[in-house]
Amino acid sequence: MNTEHPFNEPFPSINQFKELLEKYNLLETMAELGKIGAWKVEIETNTTLWTKELFSIMEMDSPTPLTLEEILNFELPPYRSIHQKAIDDLMERRIPFDIEVESLTCKGNHRWLRIIGRGVCDADGKITHRIGITQDITDRKLLEQKAIQELKKYHTLFETIRDAILVLDQETGSILEVNQGAVTLYGYPKEELCSMQCTDLCTEPDTIHSALRKRTAFIPLQWQRKHDGSVFPGELTLAPLSLQNRSVCIVVVRDVLSRLEAEERIRSLLKEKELLLKEVHHRIKNHLQTLTSLLSLQSLSTDSIHVKKALAEAMHRIRSLGILYEKLYQQKEVHSLSLKEYLSALVEDLLSTFPKEVKIDVRLHVPSLPMEIKPLSVLGILVTEFLTNSLKYAFPGRSQGLISICMEEKPGQLLLVLEDDGVGIPPSVDVDHPSTFGLQLIHALVSQLEGSLRITSSRGTRIEIVIPKPLK
Repeated sequence: MNTEHPFNEPFPSINQFKELLEKYNLLETMAELGKIGAWKVEIETNTTLWTKELFSIMEMDSPTPLTLEEILNFELPPYRSIHQKAIDDLMERRIPFDIEVESLTCKGNHRWLRIIGRGVCDADGKITHRIGITQDITDRKLLEQKAIQELKKYHTLFETIRDAILVLDQETGSILEVNQGAVTLYGYPKEELCSMQCTDLCTEPDTIHSALRKRTAFIPLQWQRKHDGSVFPGELTLAPLSLQNRSVCIVVVRDVLSRLEAEERIRSLLKEKELLLKEVHHRIKNHLQTLTSLLSLQSLSTDSIHVKKALAEAMHRIRSLGILYEKLYQQKEVHSLSLKEYLSALVEDLLSTFPKEVKIDVRLHVPSLPMEIKPLSVLGILVTEFLTNSLKYAFPGRSQGLISICMEEKPGQLLLVLEDDGVGIPPSVDVDHPSTFGLQLIHALVSQLEGSLRITSSRGTRIEIVIPKPLK
């Protein structure tokens, strides 16, 4: 079989033909993926040839390519003159072109197109053909427009923030960019600021250099220098990042002079308030002592045992409050006091007022829990009421006894247990609905703490009080 071409050139082999076909298919696939269509225009006959992808880009059902005039009519008005000028420059001065135009498709949809073209000349240097490609760059253009909008938004934010913002070179400390807030705060023109070093603006250059080197995120106080030579306290927030393959640091500087002055005024007012509160505590303590003295004098002026007993109990309750205010006056903290410190002093004072014939062992196990005055005063009267009653009535005819005062912290509550190993409460007493003033007072005090109460008297007296936290 003769495989020679009529002009004595060999036909491509089957393998060569397959290879050419594969390359053609590959080119078509690449054109489809890249949304690139090729075109060719023969000048003399005005014949136009398009590849398949170009028909797809222009959304054409017809197999006939568009003429240049038809293409220009699909393009939006601002771009028609750009395209026409590119063609004229190519034909007259042989200048290749690479332009981007916004166009409509045959179905009326908007497209952004990149058109690249050049001329093909004959032996005499005359352009006989225009060839080129048209690429659909709509997706890229939409992303660019979105990026520009985001950039404008962040630039507006950058310029409208009242704090000073400096963009520094991470390595050298040179100021690369500033916002209007920096111009206003430091008093320099923007161009001058962008030619300075960050150390030119602070009184402690080593601090800012160290912060940049160590990538410190926050400097609570650093004195800054303005254009007029005055200084102000600045709070600096630093954020290192990579920008266009360059290590930079965004520094936000806030003038905190007004805040520091306000804080100083607040500290001064608080100190004054604490002094006044200490004076109030001192006067309350003195008034309670005066009241105790008056009750003591009243007790001396009566022969009634019941009156003396009632006055003595009242004095113990008042003394429990007096000890609280004395402790508050003696310490620096005027709003709260350690529960353990208060109850220890209270128990010691109560024991000193009772005869020593009976050896009473009082065991106090309470946490060093800071409490405010109101709940502390209620707990003080509660403990006083229980302790005085136990000391008086729990151990008749005995030489010793045990009293326990314990508090345990639990999730969301406190458990206070007051207990003695004495004779207990007489069975005739209704502990839930008592008629005696002492038990009525205990119920009332527990109610003030919004707690619950349980009293048992099997082996001595045991009072369990559950108090919710936080204490009110």
